[in-house]
Amino acid sequence: TNKKATEHATETELLTRSGQAIWVKLTALPLYEPNKTPHTAIVYIEDIASKKNGQKSIEANGNCTKSIINALEGIVWECDAKSLKIYFISEKIESLLGYTVTESLQLNDFWKNLLHQNDMEWVMREMQQAVKDTAQHTLEFRMIAKNGKTVWIKNVFYFENENGSCIKGIMTNISKTKEVEKELKKTIRLVTEQNNKLINFSHIVS
Repeated sequence: TNKKATEHATETELLTRSGQAIWVKLTALPLYEPNKTPHTAIVYIEDIASKKNGQKSIEANGNCTKSIINALEGIVWECDAKSLKIYFISEKIESLLGYTVTESLQLNDFWKNLLHQNDMEWVMREMQQAVKDTAQHTLEFRMIAKNGKTVWIKNVFYFENENGSCIKGIMTNISKTKEVEKELKKTIRLVTEQNNKLINFSHIVS
């Protein structure tokens, strides 16, 4: 019985006559003697430069996209629509909340571990409601950073059901805005109190 031939393939770079390096796929098909020992081989050479350039382009685009995401001021995230388990989060998590990407992904329950106790119930409820439509949702709530500091977060997210059910969003730090709002409310309250005192005083004088 003749031994069945087995192909062997590898990808490598070769130099053309002009000295240009190109990627090729070498496929060798051994030919056997009647005594079952290989005596020669047929080698096919396939030009795969376009394929390799395409792969490099995809990798470059992927690295570019990653760089853009990590350069954003907010935390880009993705989670499973049912369990709300985070499976992607950008590096901005570390500068905003003190957790590394690895630490964030390893948390048993990212949201319940980081959400402020007074905001946890309603935020989780709102996020679970998001899977019922494809509209963009915006929530403002508090999260607890790794150092124990309270950070006000604006979370803009939406449900996607094209490549598997998931929720995608971006969280930004709005703590300074909340401080300004707090001071503004305080000022309005003081002005209102002063106005009321002046009104009362005018009634007394009149």
